[in-house]
Amino acid sequence: MKKHGQYILFRLLVSLRWIVQIICKIVTFVCMIGGVGLCVYNMWKEGVLLIVVGIISYLLRIYYDRLIFKIKPDDTDLWVS
Repeated sequence: MKKHGQYILFRLLVSLRWIVQIICKIVTFVCMIGGVGLCVYNMWKEGVLLIVVGIISYLLRIYYDRLIFKIKPDDTDLWVS
């Protein structure tokens, strides 16, 4: 039964990967641009906070792929681009 749960979770994460990737890319881009823009206008506290949120979104995108590779069943081939 554990094997079936692993397959279901793996397939669910792989099927949602493209949505997570797009959302994380958009959030990262908007936060980085907004953070730099706020820093230019001397709103350092808010600007740095937005930059940190952008970095967290970027790391979420990277570690989402690592999670998929970690829970990948042994008899499954996976290519992530």
